[in-house]
Amino acid sequence: GSTILLHDRKWLSLHIVDAVVPAYSDDGWRFEVVKSCRTGAEREERMATRADGDVPVGLVEGLTKDGDKILLTVEVGGTVQLLCISTKGKELWRRKVCDTKEGNKNNGEKTHASPSPSADSHKIFVMTGTGEVVSYDFAGREQWRFNAQERYGRFKLGFGYHTTPVLHEGRLYLQLINTAYQIVACADGLTGKELWKVDRPSDGVAECYHSYASPTAHRYGSTNVLITHGHDYTI
Repeated sequence: GSTILLHDRKWLSLHIVDAVVPAYSDDGWRFEVVKSCRTGAEREERMATRADGDVPVGLVEGLTKDGDKILLTVEVGGTVQLLCISTKGKELWRRKVCDTKEGNKNNGEKTHASPSPSADSHKIFVMTGTGEVVSYDFAGREQWRFNAQERYGRFKLGFGYHTTPVLHEGRLYLQLINTAYQIVACADGLTGKELWKVDRPSDGVAECYHSYASPTAHRYGSTNVLITHGHDYTI
């Protein structure tokens, strides 16, 4: 594997370290800590060095590996961006997915870049906390987009939208479970057009309406299912 030196400049790069190290350690990459950096029990001390108005250099919340490419979603400078990076660490390209309007007012505690990118061999799909759903090819060219809040209604969640859509056999599945409405929707991966949507009823109450979990899909023989979790049930 490769040896990567990650220098933690105060608290600003902790989100990047937390995302990258676990994802690549299992692939044989070896990570070493620069001796001048503080680690472990001193993490809270580093976080305490934040000054009023400080924001991270970028919040890495989504990470997808595809062959020799890494796909990251980050929120920085009042925008959500999609980064494509080679497994040798070279940035290949980046695209602004959307503006976040209010920017980062949460001192790193909440980000519109939480949903991870999804990808197959030809297409990349990104969703943001603002509801933007966008498809790109691997050259970074936008293929289509829609906004889930414009299509289905404004999200009503206590801590923002963090659910990653699942890509399965060419279709993109969105789990939208919040106080305003509870649905599961399916979009065509080629066009972004809605193929179907279904209500996700439950007898849950209060904050049980707020699901931050991501769906998953599985095919086993003739059985092909989408599994959703939230609002007190796994369905």
